[in-house]
Amino acid sequence: ANGEILQAESLFRRYVELRPQDATGHYGLGYTLALLKRGAEAVRSFERSLELRRDQTESQYQLGLLAHAEGDMGRAAEWYEKVLARYTAHAGALSGMGLVHFNRKQYELALNYLERAIAVEPSLAKAHYHLGLTHARLGNKQAATTELELAARLEQEQKAKRRVILRLLENESQGRQSQNPVKP
Repeated sequence: ANGEILQAESLFRRYVELRPQDATGHYGLGYTLALLKRGAEAVRSFERSLELRRDQTESQYQLGLLAHAEGDMGRAAEWYEKVLARYTAHAGALSGMGLVHFNRKQYELALNYLERAIAVEPSLAKAHYHLGLTHARLGNKQAATTELELAARLEQEQKAKRRVILRLLENESQGRQSQNPVKP
């Protein structure tokens, strides 16, 4: 899979060379670099995307995720708030804000954001997990247990779906290879 991500990086780099004013190309490169754990480069690509098109909400969201991963809760919150100013029902940004507030020990605010994220996207396992932790911090043991059990079940379901998708992709790839034999 890492080889495919490296190939995607190469393709996006070539694309932004050919179309340097295309914000979507810079977003794609940033996303690929983030997958490769090259945060500083990803940040530059997302920022370039925003220079070209200020309404690139997904670039703002990705910058929030990267700031969050670096432990910069203030910067993460700023990016998530920009996303939510445009799309009040962005489940990822709502969940991110919930986690920011959880890390700041502002559990009531965390609860509010996480519940809103789940209302938008009920299958968001990480939001259920963090909601469970938030309930535990607030002393709501039954609610904590319910949310943590649900998070575990959703995570298992999502892993099973990913395995099926990977198998289908492998089968499709093998099918293409058998249809296009390599010529000596």
